[in-house]
Formats: sequence, structure tokens, C-alpha cells
Amino acid sequence: MTQAAHISADPLDVFRERCEAQAYLVEAGAIAFLDAVDNLQCDADFDGLVARVGQDKIQAILAAAFGGTR
Repeated sequence: MTQAAHISADPLDVFRERCEAQAYLVEAGAIAFLDAVDNLQCDADFDGLVARVGQDKIQAILAAAFGGTR
């Protein structure tokens, strides 16, 4: 029996990827912009990212991901 390798990702990198995925869904019309951004903001707060890096950094990540969406 082999032991699975433990792979951990930086939660901030995961958040960035989630933001980009949600922005794609907004652009495709699958979800509303405000729903996506509100949910991501709540998740960032719940996961401790806001406390870890600050609200300005979270807003910058959201802005970068959603900057091109309509």
C-alpha cells in the first residue's frame, strides 16, 4: 500500500482561482455578478483570508478577476 502525497495549496491562490472561475461564469451569464462577488467576499471572510491579508488585498484580487466582466 502506498501513502498518498500530501499536497497543500496556499488558500490565497485557491481564492484567486475561485475568483477567476466565478468571473468566467458571470461572463457566460450563468450567475449574477453581485451574487458571485458577495459569495466570494463572504468566503474570504469566513476562511480567514481578510484577517490574514486585509480587505484591500481581497478587493484587489476580486477587481483583477472581475475587471473584464460585463
